[in-house]
Amino acid sequence: MTIPMLPSTALAQGDAFTLEAAPEKEPEVIYVNEIELGAGYTNIDSFKFGEYTGIEDDGVFPIVNILLMQRPAWDSDETPRYWLLEGSNLGIESRSVYGEYGVQGNYETFIEYQQIPRNQFNDGRTPYIGAGGTSLSLPTPWTAAGTPSGMTQLLPSLRGIEVETERQNVGAGFLKHLDPRWKIGVDFHHDTKEGIDTIGGSFAGYGGNPKAVILPEPIDYETNRVNFFAEYVNKTSMFRFDYEFSAFNNRKSSLTFQNPYTAQGGFVPWDPAAAHPTGFGRFALEPDNLAHSFSLSAARTLGKTSRISGRLTHTRYEQDENFQPYTVNPALAAPIPLPRNSLDGLIATTIFDLGYTSRPLQKLDVAARYRFEYRDNDTPTDTFVYVLADTIDQGGAGSSFARINLPYGSGNTHKVKLDGGYRVIPNTKVSLGYQFEQKKRKVSEVNTLREHTVSGKVSSSPFESASGWVRYAHSFRNGSTYRDNLLYLESHPNSTSGFENDPRLRKYFIADRDRDEVRAVVHYMPSPRYTVTLDGAFSIDDYDETEIGLTEVQMASITLDFTVNPQDDITANFFATYENAKFDQDGCSWNSGNTDCVDVPPGPTATARSWTTTMDDRIFTLGLGAKWQINSRLGIGTDLSFSRALTQVETTSPGLTTEPLPDVVSHWYSLGAHANYKLKKNLEARLSYAYEHLETDDFSVDGLGVDTLNDVITLGEASPNYRGHIIGLALSYKF
Repeated sequence: MTIPMLPSTALAQGDAFTLEAAPEKEPEVIYVNEIELGAGYTNIDSFKFGEYTGIEDDGVFPIVNILLMQRPAWDSDETPRYWLLEGSNLGIESRSVYGEYGVQGNYETFIEYQQIPRNQFNDGRTPYIGAGGTSLSLPTPWTAAGTPSGMTQLLPSLRGIEVETERQNVGAGFLKHLDPRWKIGVDFHHDTKEGIDTIGGSFAGYGGNPKAVILPEPIDYETNRVNFFAEYVNKTSMFRFDYEFSAFNNRKSSLTFQNPYTAQGGFVPWDPAAAHPTGFGRFALEPDNLAHSFSLSAARTLGKTSRISGRLTHTRYEQDENFQPYTVNPALAAPIPLPRNSLDGLIATTIFDLGYTSRPLQKLDVAARYRFEYRDNDTPTDTFVYVLADTIDQGGAGSSFARINLPYGSGNTHKVKLDGGYRVIPNTKVSLGYQFEQKKRKVSEVNTLREHTVSGKVSSSPFESASGWVRYAHSFRNGSTYRDNLLYLESHPNSTSGFENDPRLRKYFIADRDRDEVRAVVHYMPSPRYTVTLDGAFSIDDYDETEIGLTEVQMASITLDFTVNPQDDITANFFATYENAKFDQDGCSWNSGNTDCVDVPPGPTATARSWTTTMDDRIFTLGLGAKWQINSRLGIGTDLSFSRALTQVETTSPGLTTEPLPDVVSHWYSLGAHANYKLKKNLEARLSYAYEHLETDDFSVDGLGVDTLNDVITLGEASPNYRGHIIGLALSYKF
């Protein structure tokens, strides 16, 4: 059978049979540059609201963000030269700018700037003139008294202060690739911090006569840091050298303040010349200091499954700021001079780290790490005969006012950590670990401290949609004999016995302790569009040998995280976290007329004067957010955040009258929404709205006036509270 052939002209004459190439799809344009300009408005007039942003007043604020970059295509024949300029929050005080320029594989440079505000409160009040400076004086006339409530000129002379600081950082750096294996780099950072913080000043110190005042502390810091490194890397090895230099300069070396009190009696009566109006107090502020750090690190691959690494670091810290005189009051006698003009402080630390990881078998992996640290506080010691807080004449060399400065911290630390894991079945792995740490310190109540930790972990993925792990660890810490009065005896040149604290008191960071920790994490993803994570942890510290001090700490937390993507244009997430921290502390009410509290073991009177305090912190936080891309032009979103914190403190005693302290409570929540609308492919309008509410109750400041306390002039600030709205509208242009 012969198949008839169509005429060749048929294909050419009929449109239905004409074959045409499909039109090419226009490639999607990828924009890498963006400029966002707009304005925001808030009716919240709160210092706390602008704590880290600087938006502390109601009204309009600018919205300015930029991202500019240029880089040749990956397959281009052009020189791989690139640059980047990024600016965030340029219209407000929390602004930052970063710029980068370089040739890929040849060199890189950067420059950056950051401005970080920190607002604490602006409702403080002080009678002192000169806040922000180094000399604070009282107004005239001034009526001195033994208590703030008796100072008739205190309230009329109050002036407001804002307790705030601002940090500014300027940095620049350069990196050069010498060849594919070698590169060197250097960077420099200049930091400043200016503003006002708070500090407590006092006159006298014991014997029933101390008086104090909360002062505005001037902050004027400058820090300069230089870092240099050289690095070598090949397929199997790495070597790196680092050097860092840091210099801190405090332009305000001391703070002088006039005494607002009349002369006080007590066990050691004040010299009348030290009281108002001729009396002044002075103390040194943070001293200038230097630091040098040298570091060598190396790593090498051994075979196909092992690697060894090490790091050696040596750092020197130096401080030689001139001492302030014993007293600023010339009427007080101080015939014994300072033993030297400055601390001449020097601390050197040497740290060596060595690590090894390997997979000797397909199912087995092991790791070992050793760390050695040696700290040498080479600060010289001398006897200082101090003047008691600018209120009485200097004592003699044999008096109780003679003290020896103790260079704390010299000693060494050894730390060993071993870990191993074995995959018992394809989807389950069992890991075991052991860690040992030993610390030795020369000037410490405990000379040697040892801690052992054993741990076990099981990780499993029973099926494709679920995975998780659980880990348990137990550690026990014990030390050599606790010498409760060691520091007292070594710092008092004229004492062979005595104490400053109850001999049963144990400092929690060097006390014997048992710790148990457990944590578990479960991930569940029934489909690529749904994910659930549950993360829980619990730990308990038991200071079972402590009679006075911290006796138990319990920490618990649980977090639920849920993410859903029901369709490509909708996403939502939810999380909730609960945290609880509980601290138990035992003590004993003791004064100079009662020595029963220091009996070991305590007698009946000491038992009656014993007390136990429990502090319970609870924090609940949740967040909810959703986004919906309605169409190619319009996208909307919303979010909700809530946090509640509660602190309860309760004291019980078999013989003392006690009552719980008022609760400390804070509530914060924020409800927000936003919409993005594309006016053009590369031009977008952005509208955002948020409502914020903060409510706090803190008995330590609320209702506490400047003159409420008998022995302290406070600043009288209140805990922060605010509520209000924030709205923003901006245009984003991409190109």
